[in-house]
Amino acid sequence: MYVVNVSVVTNVSCAFSVAYALFIVRRKLVLYPNGDKSRNGDGYISLYLVMADTTGFPPGWEINAIFKFFVFDQLQDKYLTIGDGRLRRFSAIKNKWGLSQMLSLSIFNNASNGYLIGDSCVFGVEVFVIKNEGKGEHFSMIKDPSDVTFTWEVQKFSELTEEFYYSQVYLAGRHKWNLKLFPNGNMKQRGKQLSLYLGLDDHTKFHAGWKLFVEFTLRIRDQVRSHHHEETSEFT
Repeated sequence: MYVVNVSVVTNVSCAFSVAYALFIVRRKLVLYPNGDKSRNGDGYISLYLVMADTTGFPPGWEINAIFKFFVFDQLQDKYLTIGDGRLRRFSAIKNKWGLSQMLSLSIFNNASNGYLIGDSCVFGVEVFVIKNEGKGEHFSMIKDPSDVTFTWEVQKFSELTEEFYYSQVYLAGRHKWNLKLFPNGNMKQRGKQLSLYLGLDDHTKFHAGWKLFVEFTLRIRDQVRSHHHEETSEFT
């Protein structure tokens, strides 16, 4: 329950309850004592349920819940229940649900109704989590990405004896990359052609299911005639 000292909060646009945990999810109530005017709540008490901390949630998280708000009638010792019983889906896109016109101020401020007694009132919420499911997808695109050229000079190529070699790590597009060289070819190309790959060096920091679209060009320089051999490709 959320106990409010009305004279303290009437001069602010909204007030927050202390976050509480339910099914390992922290939630809080957001109260607009003078109404959420941005959502046509002028003249009403506005109350919302908000996900308090979602920083550790995986990409595409969703929480389906049904909830009811309560206002305590301090004279009758009972609660006024407000809610339509509809399922609400909380997500990174919309993590707040509630009522902009929960209760009219004229009814709320009338002491004979029992909601506001001795400058205090009590709000509550009952939450039923239906199911945590679904994985939404979102993507961001770097506008006008800068071209990054990385040069790896391999010394004493004829003396390379290992199956493969890595270049030093370099930074491009906010991520760390490297090149992987197979001097004698890899898999079906073994003994036939040189093999060269682009690798994402910091892939372990991403969540499961992440995807990254990359377009790149690998080039082997012709140091004599400048007839460079290059291949352009892409991957996700």
